[in-house]
Amino acid sequence: MSFEIFPGRVNHSSRISCRRVTAIRRASALTTCLAVVLIASPANADRVVVLPAEGATEVAVERVDAFEDAVAEAVSSLSHQVATDAHGTIEGQAIPQTANEMRAVAELQNAQWVVLPIVRSANAGGLEATLRVGYAPETRVEELDVEVRDSRRAERLQEILRAMLRPEGLGAAAEELAGEDAAARLLEQNALSQELAEREAQEAAALAEREAAEAARVEAEREAAERARQEEEQARLSAEERERQAREAFASRPRYGQGAQWMVQLGGAVRPLLRSRVSGAIGSVEVRGGRSFENLPGLELRLGLDAVFGKTGGIAIHVGGAYLLTPFRFPLHLGVSLEVGLFQPFLGNRTPSFSTRIAPVVAWRFANQWHLEAAVAEVGYLSANDAVITLGFALRLGTRF
Repeated sequence: MSFEIFPGRVNHSSRISCRRVTAIRRASALTTCLAVVLIASPANADRVVVLPAEGATEVAVERVDAFEDAVAEAVSSLSHQVATDAHGTIEGQAIPQTANEMRAVAELQNAQWVVLPIVRSANAGGLEATLRVGYAPETRVEELDVEVRDSRRAERLQEILRAMLRPEGLGAAAEELAGEDAAARLLEQNALSQELAEREAQEAAALAEREAAEAARVEAEREAAERARQEEEQARLSAEERERQAREAFASRPRYGQGAQWMVQLGGAVRPLLRSRVSGAIGSVEVRGGRSFENLPGLELRLGLDAVFGKTGGIAIHVGGAYLLTPFRFPLHLGVSLEVGLFQPFLGNRTPSFSTRIAPVVAWRFANQWHLEAAVAEVGYLSANDAVITLGFALRLGTRF
């Protein structure tokens, strides 16, 4: 009997345990469901509908669309879930104006916020816009007229939407955010100042470069002119130096009779008879001696002894002199000689005759103190036999000591 009762007790306890397990499981599942709902609710409440941007007729469509995209990007950057205009309004419905209309759009999208961008005007630096934001849980709508500059568009929209997309609304931030973007204008002014400074620096650098180039050109021209002047001056000095050297060389040229003052010559002459009772010629072997003077260059006194042969024979003795100029820098001397003397014939009429000779003279010193002298077209006169005139040529070799 007792054995039967035990199983019954056992079975009753098992049923109670199963009921407790089922209740625990139900409570756990309910807790899990509530947690999922609680977790999912903020995501749904943080959903923001960005309506298509409205723009004034004078504003280009491209700028309106670009502003709408910028608003959507700003909402997304603030960690909100963005719902675009694909499901924002019902076709044919008017633009939402009131808080109720905004809430209706939000409920249609299961969102908490609705943002309507409105572009009032635009310029080269940015645009004037109105941001209308509806908050569905409180059936509230707020508007803020702002300036959005292109230089700081993303930051500006983030600042505005961060203040508008919060449950407490704009509050005191409205006064700070409304109107122009002072920060953007300051940045633009600084950028413009920097650009102007860079442009001025570039212009100054370009001016300095041009001035440097001009200075380099002027300096190059000055240096070229200076080189030309120096070259001209050098050429002039060189010409003057050459002229001076030429003058000195000419002044210091070897004048005839300078250095060694004594001279002796040995030579011969041929003198055809031009006017005489008889025709023919006479010849002579000649010895000359001479003495020059240091202070009278070119002048030389001479004494000569001739042995005459030919149509007549005899001895002649002459005294006289020669004066030779040196017109060149090399030792070639040109001048004239004059001699007077006595001719004593040994054949025929032995009456002594007065003798005179005059001749152009050329002398060339070819080595040290040695020289050759030629008397060209020498004209002679003999007083014997009613006067005899000769025209001859003489060549003599001489040395000085």
